[in-house]
Amino acid sequence: MPSFKLKKINLSLFIFLLLFVFIQTEPLSTQTIYSKSLPQKIRTFEEDNSPSAVVILHARTGKIKYTYNDEYVYRRKFPPGSIAKVWTAVVLMENRNTFQFSPQKKIDCAGKFLFPSHIITDLDYRLFNFQPDSHSDKSYFACSLRSGHHDIDLRQALIQSCNTYFLRNVYTKQKIFYKLLQEKWKLNMNTSVRLNGSYELPSVIAKNLTDSQALFSAIGEGGALQVTPLKVAQTFSAFFSQTPMLAPYKNDQRVLQQYPLEISIETFRYIFSALTQVPVSGTLKKMKIKNSKVEVIAGKTGSGTHLHKKYATHGWNVIYFEYKNEKYTLVTFVHKGNGSLQARLLSELILNNIQ
Repeated sequence: MPSFKLKKINLSLFIFLLLFVFIQTEPLSTQTIYSKSLPQKIRTFEEDNSPSAVVILHARTGKIKYTYNDEYVYRRKFPPGSIAKVWTAVVLMENRNTFQFSPQKKIDCAGKFLFPSHIITDLDYRLFNFQPDSHSDKSYFACSLRSGHHDIDLRQALIQSCNTYFLRNVYTKQKIFYKLLQEKWKLNMNTSVRLNGSYELPSVIAKNLTDSQALFSAIGEGGALQVTPLKVAQTFSAFFSQTPMLAPYKNDQRVLQQYPLEISIETFRYIFSALTQVPVSGTLKKMKIKNSKVEVIAGKTGSGTHLHKKYATHGWNVIYFEYKNEKYTLVTFVHKGNGSLQARLLSELILNNIQ
């Protein structure tokens, strides 16, 4: 008889634990977080703009909660523009001695990054919108603010998306920087997504880069970095959640590490603090979220130049937000546009339709 009671108690405990696990995991696996009308609203947005893509990841697990335009989300790769500055900031802070870098040290941004004309190749001229400087024998690449950001440190460079700041800190060690960037973030590798019916193109490692291409990878320009929206979501989710980079999934319930990602707590806190100000006083300050269920925590914009079409840009947004006590990473991409306007408008559309 005692044996029977023990088995009965163990069975009851087993059922309780099973139900507990189910209750804890079920909302994440089945919950729909967007309105049914959202796809049509995105199509309407595209009619007024250009082809777009959306991906929402549960930041802590890598679970795919929503995608739009799977061809772009999983397979097509695009220059990321200024969202790459977050990846660059991590590399600079984690390798301070190599770059003689201090996040508190300010540089003077006058709206131009001057570049010695004699080291610019024909390929560089096809990739970058270099312009001759009227006051020297150099060419220049314009900053995101034509009049310049003036004295600016890393925090403000992230908030205001200053090109000159990052180029200046990487210049002269651009090839070393590009190697460290790839080692840290694996940006040219795929995500190992686990989703039936979807596949990623083979990973591509950029070789024989010009000095300009290696340098401008610091701001996501020049073609040395080309990423899918899913890759962007994967890397930013890992950063925001302080986890390894996880292989995204939709139906498989297992959380699976793809690549380790070690970032010191000092680096994380500094950069994360800056990104929380982007929606407040930075390049996303005009974003209007009317959905009380959604709390925007942090963000970053990007306007990546089309490869071999140096006068057109893609628009990117990365938004880290909270909904029903869970945190998510939203990536929006607009084929023709910029991060602070078209991609921002698409981000607003998505977040205002989280139900």
